[in-house]
Amino acid sequence: MKIAIIWASKDRSKYWNIILRDLHKKWHEVFPVNPKEEEIEWIKCYISLNELPSTIEVLNFVTPPKATLTILKEANSLWLKNVRCQPWASDDEVKKYLEDNNFEYIVDSCIMIGPNL
Repeated sequence: MKIAIIWASKDRSKYWNIILRDLHKKWHEVFPVNPKEEEIEWIKCYISLNELPSTIEVLNFVTPPKATLTILKEANSLWLKNVRCQPWASDDEVKKYLEDNNFEYIVDSCIMIGPNL
């Protein structure tokens, strides 16, 4: 599966990086998105959703809810509609936006432990 990790980090102690490494180890193709990095874990990093390959299957959010909502609006305009939100990446406003804009989504669930991709 081709998964974009929104706000991936070079810091190996951060969940952003742990998730990226875990999914890569499980043979998923991961695409880190972070405008401040050129690469993370030797994987090319993308500045924004606009730069992602059109074959992305899932956007995984590891962002604060306000950032999640802002990026979701960009995702919606790009028809990137399959979303996973880590437990800390959503709130009621994010959930309402996902529902109102016909996203396929799972929230409040760690992509590393389930439900399965």
